[in-house]
Amino acid sequence: MGAIIIETISRYNNAFATPYFFKRLRQIALDNDIPFVVDENATGVGATGKMWAHEHWYLQDAPDIVTFGGKSGISGFFSSEKYNLDSLGIVFE
Repeated sequence: MGAIIIETISRYNNAFATPYFFKRLRQIALDNDIPFVVDENATGVGATGKMWAHEHWYLQDAPDIVTFGGKSGISGFFSSEKYNLDSLGIVFE
């Protein structure tokens, strides 16, 4: 399985794309039934003025998976129902 994995803002030069660009990527992921993954390690938990930087894109469909860490002081991820661990058949014992 492939995925579209994006970083909200480049760490190297603080560059970022327009909301339109990210909306189009999201639509491509939906059209091709592949996960849309947003890396919020540098931008999550309020670093951009919103809880998550991808909120600035005003997506109609939320990302399938969001990862976070770094500045947030804790690492983790959250996902849509389609990509949660139970739906994927992953069980921790």
